[in-house]
Amino acid sequence: EIASLISILNSLMDEQQSFSRHVTPTTICGEKNRSELGVESETPEMTGSIPLCIMVHGMGGSDADWQTWVEILSQRFPDWVLWPLQKLRAASSFMGRDLRELSKMAAAEIFEVVRGTQASSPGSGIVLHCIGHSMGGLIIRGALPSLLENFDDSVDLGHYLSLSSPHMGIQSSWLLPLHAWRNLCWLSRPVSLQLPQLALQDCSERPYLLEISHAESESMEILGQFQSCSCASLAFGDPLIPSASGMINPEMLLESHSIVDESFWRLEFDDTFAERSAGTRAPGIKEPTAKWMVISKTLLAVLHMMLSLLFGFMIAMASPCTILRTTLKRSSMSEVQLRKGDSSPEGPAPKLSWTFSQDLKCRYPEEIYDGLVSIPWRRILAYAHHRPVGRNMHVFLIGKRAEQHPEEHKMSRQCIERLAEILGPK
Repeated sequence: EIASLISILNSLMDEQQSFSRHVTPTTICGEKNRSELGVESETPEMTGSIPLCIMVHGMGGSDADWQTWVEILSQRFPDWVLWPLQKLRAASSFMGRDLRELSKMAAAEIFEVVRGTQASSPGSGIVLHCIGHSMGGLIIRGALPSLLENFDDSVDLGHYLSLSSPHMGIQSSWLLPLHAWRNLCWLSRPVSLQLPQLALQDCSERPYLLEISHAESESMEILGQFQSCSCASLAFGDPLIPSASGMINPEMLLESHSIVDESFWRLEFDDTFAERSAGTRAPGIKEPTAKWMVISKTLLAVLHMMLSLLFGFMIAMASPCTILRTTLKRSSMSEVQLRKGDSSPEGPAPKLSWTFSQDLKCRYPEEIYDGLVSIPWRRILAYAHHRPVGRNMHVFLIGKRAEQHPEEHKMSRQCIERLAEILGPK
């Protein structure tokens, strides 16, 4: 996890080099470029509504992140119009614009794409599908109210799919030092609200994630109008997103793997799918090497414990800073509501009920979970491991080749090919 985290931070600080492999600036796969794909055009009677798939990247990403998805979807659904958002790249950089602003920008671009698609095929309806990776899944949810204000009856909502999106935030228990660093997102508040919003530490009357996740919010009401809402997330290996948050399931208690295990990937589907699993499993350990692997796993466990103690000591030393910050900062009314449940001049403020997931990797308010499960979700749990460690497991579900080993990207592509099937007609 440490190696993966270092790789991710390096890629965020060196954004221009990370995206050297770029797709065409205006990536559309539909009627205009079917001839380039070798696909015959369909007659108007065969098309009906036009399927439009919007893809939104996460923090520090760009439209180039969706190259693998564009390749796979264009082959599987040649009549679809595919549009990775292109105007969020600068604004969504590390500690860039906050989620509220990003959602407004996304809504404006999606509206332009929808209107442009309708103008190219007058009289045709639109079936809007949305795929979001990481923070992009939240940006889509925040953009929905603005979008529906401008759409008419010619636009229907298809599938919503989030990939490693922190729906319940990114906070963790302090008992897990390798994950607890995410609790310090409030430190970036003077620079940007982006990270504090992801950690539900923003200074608003209610945290932004709770605002768009409340059962009676306009965002959740519109999200429930999609034909299906699916969330996919890695079971382990992602140092940025807790699996419970990405899966909207705090009851999971999953067993991890060792870096000496064989490379593999596997998807596990909930009972809303006909198929329960797909992918490969790690081959069994051969007897001659079993003792060596047991010794290796033992040494790794000891190393992990030593690192946990080290990080725990560092966090303990930083505690006085946290106390000083709480004492001296200018406490806004919203912060008082979040900590103590005090009342505002306009009336009583709700006190959030914070709790932990079973694995302690996700700390979240029960109110946000209750709002999210007010609509049905299809859950997809992804297991993936590249021996000894992947370069950046956070991008496994989008297949970002520039940040993956060749074999890692091959497994990632196979996984995406299976994920793409759930977007097809039932």
